[in-house]
Amino acid sequence: MRCLGYAIVMAAVLLGGDHSQAATRADRTDNTLTSSLGNLIQAYVEKRISRADIQISVSGIQVDAAAIPASGTRMTVEAKSGSALIGATRFLATIFRQDRIVSRFWVRARIDWLGQVVVATRPMAANERVTDESLTTQEMAMSQLRSPFGEISEVVGKRTKRAIRVGEVLRADNVEVPPTVNRGDMVKVVARGRGIELSLLGRVRQPAHIGETVHVENIGSHRTIYGTLIDPSTVLVRF
Repeated sequence: MRCLGYAIVMAAVLLGGDHSQAATRADRTDNTLTSSLGNLIQAYVEKRISRADIQISVSGIQVDAAAIPASGTRMTVEAKSGSALIGATRFLATIFRQDRIVSRFWVRARIDWLGQVVVATRPMAANERVTDESLTTQEMAMSQLRSPFGEISEVVGKRTKRAIRVGEVLRADNVEVPPTVNRGDMVKVVARGRGIELSLLGRVRQPAHIGETVHVENIGSHRTIYGTLIDPSTVLVRF
């Protein structure tokens, strides 16, 4: 980033000028370039993220240029292909004079998303059903967070997969939707096919969600039946 300022200072020394005044001009130039790049990067990221609940913060701008960026009438930035637009990110800056490209150079910047995330207000044990009384929201920089929840309603009713500490951010990988049925639950098994329908009582052998294949023990014969859980109390077997 300091290459532009350094060049101005060296020019002043070689020409016999006042090198302290040149340094001041260099700092002003650096600050102007940094400010312009910051504004362009922020606008670029905001347009592509397009989320009203997220504030974008741009910091740590560094210009990776072998030559001084040429002056021009317009500048644009574009993220490196495949960038997640969060954390350390590279952008290609292009300077135009009228419609002609006069300079291109790489820029590094740190992008933070500031947004509301769901955190625990009390300790929770593993396999505990999450209630809204156990949660609150807090604004955080999200670049170091993985799959956080932004709304309490997204978490309520789910079940913890492990113990959760006070103040810990609730993420998609530490909660799960509780199974619709659990081992030992009683269900009605409906066998249907070829115009025939039979029903019997069965005991669930493992947890399952609606739509999943579930193993059920026939209460009468103790044989295992495989069927699809179609609601909290019914397993359908087709033949």
